[in-house]
Amino acid sequence: MLFWPISQIPAMAMGLVTAMLPLQTSESSCGYAVSAALINIMRTSAFLAGLEDLEREKYKYPCIPVFENDRDLARNYGKTPPISLADIKTIIACHGIDSMVFKFSPKALHKLAKSINAPLILHVRGQFSHFVLIIDVKSDFKLDAETDAESDAEADTESVGILLFDPSCGLVLLSEHRLKDLVSGYCLLPIRYSYTPGEKPIDIGNFGASFASLKTLLWTLYCKEED
Repeated sequence: MLFWPISQIPAMAMGLVTAMLPLQTSESSCGYAVSAALINIMRTSAFLAGLEDLEREKYKYPCIPVFENDRDLARNYGKTPPISLADIKTIIACHGIDSMVFKFSPKALHKLAKSINAPLILHVRGQFSHFVLIIDVKSDFKLDAETDAESDAEADTESVGILLFDPSCGLVLLSEHRLKDLVSGYCLLPIRYSYTPGEKPIDIGNFGASFASLKTLLWTLYCKEED
């Protein structure tokens, strides 16, 4: 990125994020899209940490890595969508990501999200299975209070902003109260990443600085889109 003309950096950053967080291309392919997003985030984080020499488009975009998308993952995995968290766990394992699937109380969403330093895939309740990816939580990011807040404490909770990647629409900012009403409590957490096939996986904690850089970029672009 340092070699791009300054005037092109915002457009290049937007292009990078669009490729890194691919939208689903069918009504039921959100599981594949969120898998692709997590794989892409891990690849980018490893690249930023200097751990991986990513494949690049040599002509048009010399500094942008080639990313996964829902169609390619679906073709390689061979299962017609929708897919489950167990499927997602298997798919990302093929790309070097060790993960754990578990259930938590939606009431503990904020505590869970603040206690980890990695993207977290959440299952969303509804007639059709859907998945979103938590990017970051900011307690000081003010949101308009919900009209159904039952108390001052509940209203305070509404000010906690959670930045998500929703494969149906892109980056979304929701209050904790709103999100915990949507999730089932099932989630997937990446715990280790092997950037080279056959190598010993590295603990996710080693990518903290890279995740922080990506979070800053995604917050910046989200706020820019909202202006």
